[in-house]
This record gives sequence, C-alpha cells and structure tokens, in this order.
Amino acid sequence: MRKVRLTRHDGYMERLAQSATDWLPRVRLLRPDMPWQDVLRIINAPLPEARRRTQTRPLRAVNAYICDGFLPRFVLDRARRRDADYRLPALVAAIKRCRSRHHPAGDLRPA
Repeated sequence: MRKVRLTRHDGYMERLAQSATDWLPRVRLLRPDMPWQDVLRIINAPLPEARRRTQTRPLRAVNAYICDGFLPRFVLDRARRRDADYRLPALVAAIKRCRSRHHPAGDLRPA
C-alpha cells in the first residue's frame, strides 16, 4: 500500500510541476499577506477559462509543496485582517506585478 501511495504522490507532484509556473510565484509573493480568495483571483487572471482553478486545488497543491519542502509552512498562516477598501488597489497592483513578468512592457494587455 505504501508503495502505491508513494507512486500516486510522485505522479501528482509531476503534474503539479507542469503548472507550478502559473501559481507558485504568486503564492510565494502574496501569502500570507493576502487572503486566499484574492490570491486565487490573481492566479486565475491571466489563465484561459479552461485552466482556472477553484480554491480547493491550489490549497491541495500548496499543502503538497509544503510537505515536500518546496514551500515554507507560513504560506498557510491566516491572512491579516485589513480594511475593506485596501482590496481593489492591492488586487490591481498584484495583477499588474504578476502580468509584468509575462509582458516586458508591464501593462495590463491580455495575454
């Protein structure tokens, strides 16, 4: 049973590695300073509809990366409570920061 479980885990980690460029840098940059819902919006913003994620998948991936030592445990810490009016500017800034890595001009043009 253990061997089957390890083989399954290895396959899962290989599949995660293929999509890690979509979500891992943003999780490292934004967590735990930003709530998961907002991080998820930023992760999904540049992705086509078919590749967008629900909250369950990134949390499962983050847990797997923490267990294997690829992410520090503090990314799962509770996000600090902030005033409601911080969210829009923070989201726009984070999306722009993440998109500028894909577009050298740094603008918000669609990918």
